Amino acid sequence: CLIVLLLSGPCLASDVTNTIRTAAELYRAVYSQRGDLSPFSLQVRVNAVNYEGPTFIAEIAVGDDSGDVNLLYQPQVSAFQPRPGDQIKVSGHIRYGAGRKRYANMDSLKLLTHGMPPKPISVTLSDLHSGRFDCKSIRVKAIVRDAVSSALDRNWHILGVVDGTSSIAVPAHVDSTQAQRLTSLIGREVTILGFCSPSDPGPLQTGRQIRLCDPMAIQPSPDGDRKRSIPAVDAIENTRPDIIDTLDLHSASGTVIAVWQHQHALLKEPNGKIVRIDFLRT
Repeated sequence: CLIVLLLSGPCLASDVTNTIRTAAELYRAVYSQRGDLSPFSLQVRVNAVNYEGPTFIAEIAVGDDSGDVNLLYQPQVSAFQPRPGDQIKVSGHIRYGAGRKRYANMDSLKLLTHGMPPKPISVTLSDLHSGRFDCKSIRVKAIVRDAVSSALDRNWHILGVVDGTSSIAVPAHVDSTQAQRLTSLIGREVTILGFCSPSDPGPLQTGRQIRLCDPMAIQPSPDGDRKRSIPAVDAIENTRPDIIDTLDLHSASGTVIAVWQHQHALLKEPNGKIVRIDFLRT
């Protein structure tokens, strides 16, 4: 979720001389250097835009010849809504938000020229975790492992997608119909269009995430329409918990012998083994 409370710091006389002028420098200041609350002024191209509704802050991925960075944009900053390929001039300050996290927050935005949207880069989840593709327009294929509603806001649906041993979260602000569609994708390979945000500015704070330009941009891959065969849960017996956490989907079948709190059950499989099931959705 990208709803944040931004706290402004005092504007210092030295702001002009300390102003950050490149995307790479701004990225380092927000995510690496952890320095003071610096001002920035950039001329950048728009790589991708994560619009989450008229009342939500949008995260915008931008870049220049030095690198790429993400900015937070609020509708009151400008009536103009940037789109991929635009050349824009932006200024603002690095500010603290909820949880003392740091953000590059825009104070002003001006369109310079329209341009062609950049072609998405095809990447793997391992590529995204390397940080080399932060804030770039990307396309990734992965298997949907989980699809759950946020405990903090039921309008947020969080997908967990896996690719080999790598996984990443994909938050989406959706209505109930869209949520059901996303849930139906569990077990399928999907193609996702968006960009990778270095960290989650919302209450989940789970590290790198894929930001969507549109929830409908998550679609079954041309060769992934059929659900794959899911192995039985007994294949992971005696596996360490840290290894289980990175595994793909598994299944169990049998007779329900106990249910409690509408969220948990004990299942007796035909081979006599008893499996505890904790439901993510009921």
